[in-house]
Amino acid sequence: MKLNPASLTHPTSKEEISTMYDTNAFRIFGVESNTHKKEIKSAQQASKTRAKLGAPILISDPLDFLNRIPRDERSLRDAQNCIETPRLRISERLFWFINVNQNDAEALDKLKKGQYTDAISVWSTSEELSASINLAILCHAYYLKQDINAENTKQWARIFERWAKLFKDERYWVFLRRSNNGLTLNLSLRLMILTH
Repeated sequence: MKLNPASLTHPTSKEEISTMYDTNAFRIFGVESNTHKKEIKSAQQASKTRAKLGAPILISDPLDFLNRIPRDERSLRDAQNCIETPRLRISERLFWFINVNQNDAEALDKLKKGQYTDAISVWSTSEELSASINLAILCHAYYLKQDINAENTKQWARIFERWAKLFKDERYWVFLRRSNNGLTLNLSLRLMILTH
């Protein structure tokens, strides 16, 4: 899937497009979704302290081409609630990047520097499950911004194919279960995730 980095700019209209990625708890705290609890707590505390002081919360954001997201006391509180509530945390994890190997670290670093095509190249050449997850998230986020009305049905079909391939891969569900401290992902919970 080819992304056009020249079109990755912040919306200029007064009514900016809002997506699920704007309120993602892991994005708000600037951590990957598989980050250890201690590191998440540290990021939460640092962000909350800066917000209380009225200081800017400067976080290197891999989806900076989406709407700029608010990081104020309310959004931080909401994000913390999502991370602390198991079912909400699963939904947040489903739609945020993971960092499990050197390729992920390299690609995420490139994204944070605005090198979108380079990040895609790194993940596209990897056979790892994490690369497939991260590419599905990146492409989904990109086309939510570029084509919120889903007019380009061919591109959306390819995005849904990426997700369908992941959902059919038992390794994906094992990864999510492990990421959520062994929480059993039974059929009803899988359906909840898919329809969230």
